[in-house]
Amino acid sequence: MRNDVSFQDLERELERGVLPAWVFSDGRVYEWERERIFKRVWHFLAHESEIPEAGDYVVRYIVDTPVIVVRTEQGVRAHVNMCRHRGAPVCRGERGRSRVFRCPYHGWTYSNSGELVGIPFREQIYADPGRIERELSLPLVRVQSYRGLIFGTLSERAPSLEEYLGESTWYLDLFGCRGLDLEVFGDPERWTLSANWKTAAENFGVDNLHILSTHGSLIVELEQFPFRQEYLLGPTNFVAYFPGRGHAIAVNRPFPGMKFVGVPEPLIAKMEAEAPEQAPYLDGLSTVVGTIWPNLSLLTVVQPLGPYPVGQGETPRYWTIRVWQPMGPTQMQVWSWCLVPRGMSEEQKRKSFQAYRLSFGVSGTFEQDDAEVWKGITELAASLGGREVRLNYEIDGAEGPWSGQQLNGAPGVIRPYVTEAGARNFWRTWLSYLRGGEG
Repeated sequence: MRNDVSFQDLERELERGVLPAWVFSDGRVYEWERERIFKRVWHFLAHESEIPEAGDYVVRYIVDTPVIVVRTEQGVRAHVNMCRHRGAPVCRGERGRSRVFRCPYHGWTYSNSGELVGIPFREQIYADPGRIERELSLPLVRVQSYRGLIFGTLSERAPSLEEYLGESTWYLDLFGCRGLDLEVFGDPERWTLSANWKTAAENFGVDNLHILSTHGSLIVELEQFPFRQEYLLGPTNFVAYFPGRGHAIAVNRPFPGMKFVGVPEPLIAKMEAEAPEQAPYLDGLSTVVGTIWPNLSLLTVVQPLGPYPVGQGETPRYWTIRVWQPMGPTQMQVWSWCLVPRGMSEEQKRKSFQAYRLSFGVSGTFEQDDAEVWKGITELAASLGGREVRLNYEIDGAEGPWSGQQLNGAPGVIRPYVTEAGARNFWRTWLSYLRGGEG
């Protein structure tokens, strides 16, 4: 654990396009991240389709804090899963339906909206049980939603979710949150990686160059031509990032003349009707991938279950969102959801889920490729000979406006598809939070 971290030195190095490898492994840095980042930002917790009825709940995490996300008669609420008597968890299940949560230690009982409603022998053991019940509700977590995505924060001072997301919502809509009426298919998958959470978050937000090397054998084997060089560097592909926020999203459109390949035509028509300003970007659309800072990533991509070429209505597409949950400086837990449009047939949903599992599920081919690299980065970043090595982030070093295709209405700073501008923005935001700012 380092005792000589200088934020000014880090800032100067980042301006030169380099960072020390120990940012991926240092224990003191991780403790700063817990207090200065994760205690203050908005975290993705659940999708509204996971808790459709009053009383439905799931237990999720903000770093190491278990949070009950529940739909009450008054709407979605969230509470720290911690009894106010001795601090034991009041909910032992991961999901279910309940009107109350009862602590297994001394029997304190809370309504699903968080109020303390029952204490054994309350009149006999407390002088003023009414005051105890009024004052000792479950710790509240602020929650707000965007088109079905439920976020929570531990900070009362955090900006609204709308302000926090900013114009990145345009890309959440293009991803499918607007018009497709996405819902979770199956339970979220979870697995543990011996890797720092930032290796994954910066990869999705957005490292498009790694596709040709890390996944090269799969691309050749599966004949996945949209990921070859000419399609990565094409003029219709671009990256957008948001200075001061850390969010970055990439859009890949290698199929001119075909709209949002893999989406049934009636659903495409619905998207165009609800968001006509985005209709031009559906043409040729293969991939939307990115990171909502700090650790929520999203991906939708057309994924044949066999070789290309593709057909408009016959090729599966999947949607996944995932949280890179820190479990220490050198370990994370991956939470991964598969989403599907409600308007798809059951057969189309099944094929979409199958394509997701084959690529980015817990044993997915692309997932395994990435995990092995991220593990190696983390190990070397902690090693005696590797921790002081400076890592290079200079691809597309010029930060001026992109001179490529004119992008009418697409927000953010627009760059070519192969760039490290999004990664540099990720790290600038990270450094700003560590120094006490917000982006």
